[in-house]
Amino acid sequence: MHVLSFLKSYAAVIALFALAFFMSLSLTSWLPGRELSGATLAGSMGFFVSFLAFLKIIDLTAFLESFRRYDLLAARLKIYGMLYPLLELTVGLCFLAAAHNWVVGVLACLLGVVGSISIILKLSSPEPTTTFCACTGGRIQVPLGALSVAENLAMVVMGVMMIL
Repeated sequence: MHVLSFLKSYAAVIALFALAFFMSLSLTSWLPGRELSGATLAGSMGFFVSFLAFLKIIDLTAFLESFRRYDLLAARLKIYGMLYPLLELTVGLCFLAAAHNWVVGVLACLLGVVGSISIILKLSSPEPTTTFCACTGGRIQVPLGALSVAENLAMVVMGVMMIL
């Protein structure tokens, strides 16, 4: 994929992650020796996941419509799709608050694993349809692709960090 095309397609996600990173950096950089510490990275992920959850909550109907097109559980259990943004927000806020416990860690791992498997299966499907990622809610069209898988795998890594 051409670099400019990639940047245009994923501009919203890149902007959100940059905002999350700089917010986290501004909160942790004043600590001695903490300019680019684990706290900065943890804060970045916490803000990023919380922002994504917020975008889903803003228009839950549009999010559900988009999410059910590829997520294995949301396609079968409407309640899972409805609860997903709140579960994601819980993970993000717990990461920000350094409330690392095994329950939230397992939740993050489950959300990330189910999401990764769902996206990989959808992308490997022989159907020639274009599917958009519901990661930014249902209104911002971000292509479902490798970046979507990476976001879900980051959730798994966050979960493992909470468990350990």
